[in-house]
Order: sequence, then structure tokens, then C-alpha cells
Amino acid sequence: MSLDYSTILISVGFSAAGLALAVLGGWLLVRSERFMLTWAVALVFIVGNVVAYGRHVSTPSPVMAWLSMVFLMVGFATIYGASVQFVRGVSPVLPSIRAAVPFVVGVSIPMVFGLDGIAFFVENAGAAILFFMTGIRYWTARAEAPAAITAIAILHGIVGFGFALCALMIALGGKVVLDGPPQNWAEDLSLVVGLVGMTGIGALSLSLTQWRLGARHRRDARTDPLTGLLNRRALFELFGSRPIEVGTAVIVFDLDHFKLINDSLGHHVGDRLLLEVADRLMACVRGHDSVARQGGDEFVLVLTELHEDNEILAIVSRLLEIISQPWMDEGQEYGLSCSVGISCYPQDGGDPDALLRCADAAMYKAKASGRSTYHFYTPELNQAIS
Repeated sequence: MSLDYSTILISVGFSAAGLALAVLGGWLLVRSERFMLTWAVALVFIVGNVVAYGRHVSTPSPVMAWLSMVFLMVGFATIYGASVQFVRGVSPVLPSIRAAVPFVVGVSIPMVFGLDGIAFFVENAGAAILFFMTGIRYWTARAEAPAAITAIAILHGIVGFGFALCALMIALGGKVVLDGPPQNWAEDLSLVVGLVGMTGIGALSLSLTQWRLGARHRRDARTDPLTGLLNRRALFELFGSRPIEVGTAVIVFDLDHFKLINDSLGHHVGDRLLLEVADRLMACVRGHDSVARQGGDEFVLVLTELHEDNEILAIVSRLLEIISQPWMDEGQEYGLSCSVGISCYPQDGGDPDALLRCADAAMYKAKASGRSTYHFYTPELNQAIS
């Protein structure tokens, strides 16, 4: 075994150890990205593989060879588990175990009978399969961050291809028992590709974690923390980011007697009620409409692509119907109702703020008219919003 190979092997070990610390640090900064912790654990196994395999290279030993194979299979299976955790948000334990067991068994049985050639073939073929599986898993999630995740998927494929070449060279050699560790150009190439590829994957994963953190902050700034709907700021940004088109209407509605529910039953019940209303509200709107919570018990809908008043009335009627359905909470039934105000572009205003003020005035008119009803904005309500 050449000095260059040993030097590269040592470099891989130090690189994996350093990357494990960097990834662990990334997880400590963003605890919600738990796939990074799984990645760090996987890299510890890979460091164990490098140490055991280095011992086998310097002094061939079936035990060290077998231990290095087990470490490698478990490490790469854990990397696959991290990809499942990243994409699906589930625990990586079962996916990692399911991925590792077949290959750990696959390398262990030949080693028991001294057939290290077969074991090394299974190890390299297994590593290739695990990397291909991981790359495919990331590829399915590339819509979240196309450039970074696509690059991660491709790098997994490239590293997997390097291991596939090693398996192919062992198979072409035709030896079921080797004289020592495999020695060929594919082994050298695979180490270099693995060193560069794993470093690149780690760096991209760290940048992806920061991107996710930034995206989460942006989402939190635009989202009502209780209901998950848009907040007032996000509504104005969305509403004001494009020209208002004819066929746009703004609906403001307020729950009737909500303060009484909060005062008599407690804010925890009121919060559960608001969550229920948000769910019901989402069932009333179409995909291209916007829904927001302005604050308290007041909600806003921005309807677009309306072609006649009947469409508005159909949505408002549906809204009144679905909100007025009894609400069950901890075995207790509560009656609900709401008051709705409506404004339309262009007759009721030419900008988002004007339309919202007009719809708000119409909503108060609906409350004054007996609640559980709706009211279109009319110029006579100017006094109410002046």
C-alpha cells in the first residue's frame, strides 16, 4: 500500500473528525435542524472506520477489517437516516437500522468464513447503494432549496459512483480471498472523491441549515403565531405587492361576543376557538385567495378573480354558515356567529388600506344591524371611518 494512499486515508480521518465538530456546532446553533446531529453521529462512525481500516492497512487483521466495514456501513446508513429526517421530519433511528442491518450482515458472514474478497465487495457495493439512496432522498426534496439540495444529491451520487467502481474492480479481480487490503486505482480515486464529496456535502448542509433558519425567521415574521394564518403585516405586503385588479374584494369579519367567551371561560378556551375558526375559514376560500388574522378575533379575506357579485355572496354565505356551526370543546357545545363587512375594488377604494378601512366600517355596520349577518360598504358609512 503506497504512502500516498495512507496519507489520503489520514486526511479523510481528520477531515471527517473536523466535519463532525463543525456539523455538531451547526446543530448547537440551530437545534431544530436535528438531521445535523444525526450527521455528526454518522461522521463519528466514519472516523472509527478510518482508524480501524488504517490499522488493517498497516498490519492486516481480519478483526480490524471487519470492524472497519461495520463502522462504514453503520455510518453511511446513519447518513441515509439523516436524509430521511431532513426530508420527512421523522426520527432517523429506524431508517438507519433498516439500512444498516442488511449490509452489516452481508459483510459479517463472509468474514466469518475468511472470504474477505466477498466482504470487501459487499462493503463497497453497499456503500454505493446507501449513497445512491441518500442522493435520491434529497433529490425528492430539492424544491425547498433547488440549488443547494440538488448539489447535495449530485455529490452523494458521485461519492456512490466511486464506491461502485471499487466494487467493480474487486469483482473483476475474481478473488474471494484477498492477500491484504484492496489495492487499485479505484480505491485511490474513491478516497479522493469521498474526501472532496463529504466535505462538500457537509459545507452545503451547514449553509442549508442557515438558509432554513433564515426562512423560518421570515415565515415567523409573516405569520400569526396562534393560528398560522398570515398576519396583518404580511397581508399588506402581499396585497400591496401587485396591482389591484377588478374583481377584487376584501372581507373583514369579527366573531360575535368573543370577549364574553374569553372573560367567562378563559383565554385558553378563546385560543382554541380561534384555532377552530382559522381551520373553518380556510375551508371557505379558494386557492388564490388570501386569509389573515388582523388581531384579536378579527380576520380578513382578500378575494380575487371575482366576476360577479353572486360569487362574493356565495363565499360570504358559506362563511356565515360554516362559522355558525356549533363548536365542541371538552364535551361542551358553544354557539358561534360572526359579523361580516365587504368592500370591492374599484368602487370602494383604490389601495389596500382604503379597501380594508371600508370593509371594517361595513363590518361594524353589520354588528349594529343585529350581528350574524353581512354588510357591503356604502358611501353613507364615510362618517364611520372618518
